[in-house]
Amino acid sequence: MEKSQINKKRFWLCYLYPMRLITLEGESITFTLDEINDCTYDQAILCRIVGHLSNTFNGIEIEYTICGDGALLISINEKSFSTNDLILHFNDFLCKLLLGGIYVEAINNKDITTGFLHGKNMIWPVNFGESLSSNMHARIRMRLASNTEAIVLYVACESAKSISEINTALSRGNAIIGDIDNISTFYLLTGISELRYGNWSASLSNLWIITEQITDFLWENRFLADETRNPNIPSRIQSLRQDNRTYSASVKQEILFQLGIIPADIYSELYSIRKARNRLVHEGKMVNKEVAMGLYKTIKTLLPIASKQESIAPLLDNEIFDFSHSME
Repeated sequence: MEKSQINKKRFWLCYLYPMRLITLEGESITFTLDEINDCTYDQAILCRIVGHLSNTFNGIEIEYTICGDGALLISINEKSFSTNDLILHFNDFLCKLLLGGIYVEAINNKDITTGFLHGKNMIWPVNFGESLSSNMHARIRMRLASNTEAIVLYVACESAKSISEINTALSRGNAIIGDIDNISTFYLLTGISELRYGNWSASLSNLWIITEQITDFLWENRFLADETRNPNIPSRIQSLRQDNRTYSASVKQEILFQLGIIPADIYSELYSIRKARNRLVHEGKMVNKEVAMGLYKTIKTLLPIASKQESIAPLLDNEIFDFSHSME
């Protein structure tokens, strides 16, 4: 590390992917094709800080610094985080953006890198990280990218969002899953990201975790917490809550279906998907598109039931189901 960087405020950071510019309120940004081809665009627009947003995950509130090129930053000096902590916090923020109507994809350890505060309103320089996304963003920031890479700026201008739109999406996403206290936003976002690229087995593996978590949430909050369904029998609730051998996920889903909490068509879908999931886990049998899509659509129905939201239409199906990146 250079001596000039030692005393600078440092940040952990990742980037929105696909690349999307974040603007100030009422601002419009354009990069011309000539600027992109000649590598003469104003990189300060990408490096500047455009705002700060807060998000709470696992009871910990974190302030995120947002840059013009979609960089999300957590101060290294603010709290002591492990790599797993960072992955969970960043993906929770991103998952809420997705549920709130802005398409983003999951990040992993390769996407997380570091940057430094330059002056009062710029993050510069940044390290490259280990992923194609973090490398691309860093090269574009430094005007080291080829024009075939930098052309993403042209598309990013068209899909730009203001900092207030990011905040609104974050709030919408939190309204959908904020009360489902056992849901793993990392697996939800990862499952949906894998779905877009046709990684059907990986998608099912991640989304099935969400299915069982929603099942447990409904079991606890729509069945066990409903006094009209539970006679005063000593230790009954404790047994229903703790005996996971007798009351497995499949048994819970059956009872929730019988009680009308899970709709018949969703229960039928879960019943067939469970067979594919078991073959994947126990026999290594790959999952096909129909099964993975069925599970995704099932979760789209179960989430509003659990959260008492009308729908989660902002999931941007058109972008998620753009399978141009994958083999059908």
